Amino acid sequence: MVTPNLFSAISIHLQEASELYVAVALLKDFGLNFIETTIPEDCKRKYLVGIHLPTSPNALRSLLQFQTQKPMCIEAKIYDGGEVYHPKVYIIKKQSNEWVAFIGSSNATHGGLATNVEMNIFITDQQQCQQLTDWFKDIYVKGIFFDEDYIKKYEIAFIRNRNFSSTQKSNIDALTNRATPVAGGNIIVPAGQFLGQSDFGAYLPIYHLDSSNSAVALRGNVRQHFLDLDEIIYSRFAEFGIDDLHHPSNRRNFTSYHWHSRGYDHIPQETLWLNYGKSKQQLSKYSNQSFTNHIRLQIILRHTAKEAYIGIWLFLGKPGQSYDDRLSLKYKLNDQTFIDIMFEYLLELGGAYWINIGDDFELNISDLKNKQELKEFLLKDDFGGYFIIGRNYQPDDSDLSEENFPEVVLTEFSKLYKIYDIVRDKR
Repeated sequence: MVTPNLFSAISIHLQEASELYVAVALLKDFGLNFIETTIPEDCKRKYLVGIHLPTSPNALRSLLQFQTQKPMCIEAKIYDGGEVYHPKVYIIKKQSNEWVAFIGSSNATHGGLATNVEMNIFITDQQQCQQLTDWFKDIYVKGIFFDEDYIKKYEIAFIRNRNFSSTQKSNIDALTNRATPVAGGNIIVPAGQFLGQSDFGAYLPIYHLDSSNSAVALRGNVRQHFLDLDEIIYSRFAEFGIDDLHHPSNRRNFTSYHWHSRGYDHIPQETLWLNYGKSKQQLSKYSNQSFTNHIRLQIILRHTAKEAYIGIWLFLGKPGQSYDDRLSLKYKLNDQTFIDIMFEYLLELGGAYWINIGDDFELNISDLKNKQELKEFLLKDDFGGYFIIGRNYQPDDSDLSEENFPEVVLTEFSKLYKIYDIVRDKR
């Protein structure tokens, strides 16, 4: 039987499982938690997991914890046969002694189980199920047991590889036009996104000039979702090499305002952002100590009649602002070593990124040819317009799922932070 969506199809069988054998190339927290919260507590299960795609270190830790808590029920290994390990196989012995299995393309992730375009086959033939079980037992021998020391070593490789993977996706997104915002208006955001239908709905054009309590409450819910994201990512900055990036000193300014300030009620409320930048102590050295008048990293939701997207940006400044950091950049462009480093950091961002200077100048990283072109482009900044280095995601992008988005933000921030750190004024 053809089974495109494994999440709904496998649930009822997991609930009746007495034995479970899982062989997947990629395991994430969602998939592991889904399985472990669906099967009976006394179900005997074995996991054989791959690390080439790569599996999340957090998922391995969770698996190790489950195994420690229930050593008589759970056994887990990492495939170590030398070849690329790529199966997606779920074999279930039910309490009725009937065997069933699912084989196909679905890894144990939110995307693989619930939202991606996948294809799986549901098998009930008992002889075929037994053949699959024999296959699992044969390949399980090639697995190795792991502990926290192994996970720590693996985590180093995982961290090194994730920037490379995000650059690959950025280049593909540019090629397939997935980096281009979709048309605004009544867009459809699939279930399971970190910022979902209600978040984009709160910024529909009909609410842009609406200052009613109900409209402010809708936008306030979006703000809370951004603060929820902050709770997840801020404590992990150091883990991603982000060691000098800070909240605004006033918690109210962690995000942009979701209400109309007095005297500014004519300006549309079409965006909300979460931002990080210089510390209060660092800002005290400037005549203009406003947090937003200096270089920042931000995540932004924007929804207008023309476009809808989530952006991850290095925001150098608004028109007529951030003089100190923009002057710092212009001065450093006299140093060829700086240009060399800047060029490499920009290429690492991938082709979906762009540099925007005002209304007239935009350079797509996918079109960036050489270092001289980069220098000439950056020197065009006359401080009269916006200066942003960033990329935009379509609302349905899998990178924006509840499972993926925090990790994606941290990874992209880690790359943008390297540019932030060499560009900013450090007096």
